[in-house]
Amino acid sequence: MQAMTIICKHCGVELEKSMDKCPLCHLSPGEEATEQNFRANKSVMLIKQKMNLWLAFTVISFSTIAFTILINLIIDSSLNWSLYVAGSVFSAWAYYTIYTFFKHYIFMWVPLALSVTLGNLLLIDALSGGNFWFFKLGFPIASGAFILSGIFHFISRHVKYQGFNLLGYALLVIVALSLIIESSIGLYKTDEIHLWWSLFVAISATPISLILLFIHYRLGKGNDLKSFFHI
Repeated sequence: MQAMTIICKHCGVELEKSMDKCPLCHLSPGEEATEQNFRANKSVMLIKQKMNLWLAFTVISFSTIAFTILINLIIDSSLNWSLYVAGSVFSAWAYYTIYTFFKHYIFMWVPLALSVTLGNLLLIDALSGGNFWFFKLGFPIASGAFILSGIFHFISRHVKYQGFNLLGYALLVIVALSLIIESSIGLYKTDEIHLWWSLFVAISATPISLILLFIHYRLGKGNDLKSFFHI
């Protein structure tokens, strides 16, 4: 004889009569859903949804890598072009994994994402003939971009008031990244640092950044924009 079943009135899951708690919402069938229980249930469902999406993406990513490598071995009896695809797909999976599990922990996702990027660039450099552009171009530019992005993200999340100051900090980040890019290009081409266009960026953007930071500071003291622009 089949056991009698009941329906959870909170989420509609079919339960056996012997069950005291619903396996989905963790509430008893006759329990009233309070605001706290509702939030807890929603949080559990979001975590499960996130994990299901990550598992699906993991299966698709590694299946793509395996299938691509297999095709490359069948056609060429060696690994060449499939390594580019495998590296790119693996990097995409790694980025998604880092975003899924560490997006709220800046001191973890910045070095992890940077490591993935540097590893992918090093692989491309090695497969493209060994010009060793990675050490003079890829490494300093990618490291500078990630470190500056991490610093900006940290500042934007911890400043007390957000406004003109974020624009000012963003301009300073652009200035620093421009100097890093031109310096790296100079070292790669001539083994010397030649600054030209990045200096124009610095000369143009730095005063504007300082003005924005000053305006934000004055507004934080209770001043009005009319005192600056006579409006």
